Amino acid sequence: MTCAIMNVDDTQRIDKLLSGIDIPACPDILVRLQRLLQDPSADLGKVADLVASDVAVSAGVIKVANSPLSGLSRRLQTVQHAVPVLGTRAIAGVVAGITLRSTLDGGGGRMDRFWDTTRRVAAVCRLLSRELRGVPQEIAYTFGLFHDCGIPILMRRFPDYRETLIEANAVSGRRFTEVEDARHATNHAVVGYFLARNWGLADEVSQAILYHHDFAIFDAGVSAEVARSRTLVAIGALANRIVRLYLRLSHDPNWEQCSEAVLLHLGLDDKDFVDLSEQASEALEADDGAAR
Repeated sequence: MTCAIMNVDDTQRIDKLLSGIDIPACPDILVRLQRLLQDPSADLGKVADLVASDVAVSAGVIKVANSPLSGLSRRLQTVQHAVPVLGTRAIAGVVAGITLRSTLDGGGGRMDRFWDTTRRVAAVCRLLSRELRGVPQEIAYTFGLFHDCGIPILMRRFPDYRETLIEANAVSGRRFTEVEDARHATNHAVVGYFLARNWGLADEVSQAILYHHDFAIFDAGVSAEVARSRTLVAIGALANRIVRLYLRLSHDPNWEQCSEAVLLHLGLDDKDFVDLSEQASEALEADDGAAR
């Protein structure tokens, strides 16, 4: 299997991959937050005031901050309390995730399961980054939130995309994105990459989104640029496996393809995997219990 490295300067190929697909513009509040965080003179009070100016976003930030998965020792009541505790870079990721759902959610509860799984994967990515090091927590969390963001976009574009998901999740021996490419001439990793780029996310996040189903990145011959995504992709793959186990979804062709390379790259053995899975599952159970 060779790494399907995409040349982002190949305009003709990009146009073909994105034909007829609408990449949503970055939400205004996220644009303003990113600009504010780039200003050396900006203080935490200004960040908190901006977040608090949007009722839905501020409520989402407080909810995330008070989740047992955040690992905070005390309950926070306001955005003004949450911002200094979580930190500005973490706040940026949380706001991006909240606006992502509000932008892409079709409503009617059809995507609730997808967003719940995404939230769990992001939280486990953050937990794993604390345990394994090598990737900042806020980067791991943002990647977890956005790694599958191309799926709801393709869901809106192609009426039969749910059938594609069923096939891609069932078939062994083929990459998830290969199934998508065969049916739609594009895939959610490419679409997600361009959304992440358009929304101003960190380069390491957008690159990891692009390659998160291409496990040949763990091969020795890939470029240095691609290799920089390895740890983030590995953490994401491990987080996805842990969440699937927690949800009692045993069949996992994606993990079958990458487990050996992922565990080797992260320096984990089977016992380490079991220990991390148990730790994350306990945190997920506590979070679900708090939400009931």
